[in-house]
Amino acid sequence: MLRVLAAVSAVLNGASYLSGSATLAFLHWTGGIIAMLAGACLLAGFLTTVFGAVVAAEVAAAAFLWLRASSPHGIAVVSQSITVIVVATAVALLGPGAYSVDARLFGMREIVITRSGPPGK
Repeated sequence: MLRVLAAVSAVLNGASYLSGSATLAFLHWTGGIIAMLAGACLLAGFLTTVFGAVVAAEVAAAAFLWLRASSPHGIAVVSQSITVIVVATAVALLGPGAYSVDARLFGMREIVITRSGPPGK
């Protein structure tokens, strides 16, 4: 669910960049395409750690640009962006989960914690 939330947020963010006027700036066009591509790959669970980091970086850059534009909704946009950055970073660190392309290609992550006795034995 966490991966899906970050992916849908990235796709909607990218779509909002591309839904502007007919003459889009190169920065909006590039940001929109990258956000939609990263969101789609994140939704499928393909290279989750890479695209989770890409989504976090893209949202951080967008929040920085919104803050610099000094819009009246700047604080609300930044607080929402911080939430998406935290979620995308968590997805990048936790990995794709069981229902993903990565799990099919590379297998599930397994964390093994061995039981150790007291020191000196």
